[in-house]
Amino acid sequence: MGNLMQYVPGPYDVTEPVLNLIHDAITAINTEGIVTVWNTAAQALYGIGEEEILGHPIGEFFPTESIMLFNVMRTGESLHQVYHQPRSDVHVFISAEPLYDTDGELIGAVAVEQDITHLVRMSEEQMRTAAQKVDAIDGPYMSPSAQTVLQLLTHTPLLGHHAPILLMGEPGTGKRTIAQAMLRRMQDNGPFVPIACDALPPALADVELFGFQGGLLSEASEGRVGRIEQAASGTLYLANVHTLPLAVQRSLAKAMRVGAFSRVGSADRKPINCQIVASATPGAKLDPALESVLHRIDVQPLRKRKEEIAGFCQFFLSRFAREMGRPVPQLSDEVLALLRAYDWPGNVAELEQTLRHAVTVCQGSTLTKEDLPMALAQGSLAQLTGDATPLAVVSQAAERTRIEEALKQSKGNKTIAARLLGISRGALYYKMKQYHLESD
Repeated sequence: MGNLMQYVPGPYDVTEPVLNLIHDAITAINTEGIVTVWNTAAQALYGIGEEEILGHPIGEFFPTESIMLFNVMRTGESLHQVYHQPRSDVHVFISAEPLYDTDGELIGAVAVEQDITHLVRMSEEQMRTAAQKVDAIDGPYMSPSAQTVLQLLTHTPLLGHHAPILLMGEPGTGKRTIAQAMLRRMQDNGPFVPIACDALPPALADVELFGFQGGLLSEASEGRVGRIEQAASGTLYLANVHTLPLAVQRSLAKAMRVGAFSRVGSADRKPINCQIVASATPGAKLDPALESVLHRIDVQPLRKRKEEIAGFCQFFLSRFAREMGRPVPQLSDEVLALLRAYDWPGNVAELEQTLRHAVTVCQGSTLTKEDLPMALAQGSLAQLTGDATPLAVVSQAAERTRIEEALKQSKGNKTIAARLLGISRGALYYKMKQYHLESD
């Protein structure tokens, strides 16, 4: 709590009220495995009242989670956002830290569990829904948010047919897919003509866009058709339009404003007969003249629309499996949870490559954590806790058996047996006496 208590009048401990205000389940145990903290969210998540669990060994309730808590006490290393399914109907991300007193002595461990059950269930439902539609998809997958943008672009009276559009979004968010879908939605029969503006030589950018008239580059030249003409009755997609030279941006803005352009080296006017869709990244600086004629639509990054991940997964899995001539693999709950937890800095493009990799290396009918790239493959609870199970995490009914096994494994050596059980040598003697296991 830091120095919070100095501002609280009287002998009042705010720890319990604060813990109960937190929406995540919080559990703490001491070094003997006794539960010392069990907040309201934990009670709601597991249906166990604090009067039932406080003061009791955690192993009587949650063997797997308690192994994790003992593991962080043993190693002194914290865990962050580890997926776990403690019960068949509960999915969580667990974070844990060892606890020390003011003298630096270990006194226990604390765990925070984020309930993601509803996210996993929602993802599973979206996977089933997407699976029913994927065979009917012609072309790139249109997520719900992309469809919303498309509806806005093609059904807003103020924009009208062939109004110039600016799609603003991070790289990999699917801006090109939306531009292609606009062409299909408006039933234009012309081509889709893309330009990577950042790849154009600055000196030739205007020629690339508008074309040129004969005699400009050589005496024998008869001219060249620019991309605007090539896209007639179709869509011209200007990716990263903000990278065009400012003079070219102004010329483009003037052409869109009047609906006509001239080839470089010619005064003849030609009508613009295509849909122009430009894209730029957030924070990009466009020439004010160009920005004023473009109708801006923001395309959200994948981290802000994670509810769409399941639909993208089903589409990409189906497509890659078809390309590789194999059955479409299923996603385990753990993989779905990990995909939802990741922030996807590369957006949909990164998700696509991740699933391509996973389908390529998958050996079974279900994708598992091991099939994911290292950046996503967070440690599982089983891997992080290891094989040793401290005595305090098992129920009282199984305690005697564990002690017997440890004594047998150590050939009666009490020091080794105590180490295997995660308790002190004195505690082992006490337990042996309790269960009438004293040596002859």
